[in-house]
Amino acid sequence: MPLHFMILFLLVVLSVYGLGHFYVYKALVNVWTLPGHGNHIFLGVLAFFWLSPLLIGFMSRYFPGFLTSAVAEVGYSWMGWIFLFIVAHLLLTGLNWMVGRWDWDLNDRRIWILATSLSLAGVIWGLISAERLQVRHEKVELPTLQLGQRVRLVHVSDIHFGPTLGVPFSQKLVDRIREQNPDLVVCTGDFLDPGIAEPERITRMWKDLNPPLGKYAVLGNHEAISGVKESLKLLQDAGFTVLRGEHVQPVPGLVLAGVDDPAVAMTGEKPKVSELDLMRSLPRPSSVILLKHQPRVESRGLFDLQLSGHTHGGQIFPFTAIVSLVYKYFKGRYELPGGGTIIVSAGAGTWGPPLRLFVPPELHVIDLVARPTR
Repeated sequence: MPLHFMILFLLVVLSVYGLGHFYVYKALVNVWTLPGHGNHIFLGVLAFFWLSPLLIGFMSRYFPGFLTSAVAEVGYSWMGWIFLFIVAHLLLTGLNWMVGRWDWDLNDRRIWILATSLSLAGVIWGLISAERLQVRHEKVELPTLQLGQRVRLVHVSDIHFGPTLGVPFSQKLVDRIREQNPDLVVCTGDFLDPGIAEPERITRMWKDLNPPLGKYAVLGNHEAISGVKESLKLLQDAGFTVLRGEHVQPVPGLVLAGVDDPAVAMTGEKPKVSELDLMRSLPRPSSVILLKHQPRVESRGLFDLQLSGHTHGGQIFPFTAIVSLVYKYFKGRYELPGGGTIIVSAGAGTWGPPLRLFVPPELHVIDLVARPTR
């Protein structure tokens, strides 16, 4: 990405994150009296956690390994806690103001204790939930498959192998995919993050996953962040064919097409062809599955099924509400007006905080079958 864009993005993120830490500081000192040294220590801890994303980013690029993973686990878990604390504290303060009008008053200290307890419970549950991978089953009827034919496709997205997700998570995910006995496996982007630990072991695991009709992937925005060339090599080492404005026909009558995420173009890697031109150039008649990282529909009527990810389904409640406002299709299956289906994965991994609150990780098992003649 352009350097000025990255600098601006970091300044905005650090400013917002800094305001969050200031809120936590004010909420605490408003109800607890800290001695002079205690106040300085607390401010130092807050400063460390405020700048920890920069430290984790540096360590991920230059010192991937156990220490980086440990720092990332702690730093990003704190990020999840601070988000939940602010939400809980604001809601409880607002509720207290409302019910206080009926002489049921919670003092500030009780609000702080409740907010801290709720946010800690949320982090613990979110860490547990992030390990509970859900398998979603779907059936999609396609017009050009033969009657009685079935192609089982496993769709995985947003794995985010990096400092907090490594070899154990990879093995569990590969095993779950293999259990579904797929004919075809597709990944719709964000396979990795900077600082992926033990990449050789991870790629060997995925290389050994050999569905009969192959494995295909597209590049997401985090492949752009991690470096396009490095990401392509890792995906190819893992046995994926990466579709970049290209298409394949795994079986007669079925076409897979894939496009890069727009963030890739910001690195200077211009797309070979636009999405619309690609879709218009596909062999017809055929059933078309479009692999696209972000769930934005730009070629309606030119595909039968679009598979996307990117949103994580919000990942942490109540952030889900914000994501649902930004993306019309943000999680699950949608039937489009005029025909066609889009299935948006909430993702298998996590980004930032290694937790999921009321949005469990998932992969989709999609049985492609012939559309019955009427």
